[in-house]
Amino acid sequence: AARQQALARLQEVEAQRKADAEREAARYAALQRQQAMETAAAERIEQRTLLARGVMPSDYKRRPHYYLNIEMINAGGGVLVKPEEER
Repeated sequence: AARQQALARLQEVEAQRKADAEREAARYAALQRQQAMETAAAERIEQRTLLARGVMPSDYKRRPHYYLNIEMINAGGGVLVKPEEER
């Protein structure tokens, strides 16, 4: 009976080790996928060129909209009017 209990305990320990190894492999694969996604996102950001803010006179009435438009372009969001087309 003691041998049977010892054998059953060894089987439980081995099953637990296998489950731990599978869990660790799944975690490692998830980390690799996350790292690949972050690397791809960083490459997309590096490829994008940012626009410089132009210095406009103080009486330029559309300045807040111009700055908002530049910020939207730099953030990668939608753009209503590109700065070149405003004038």
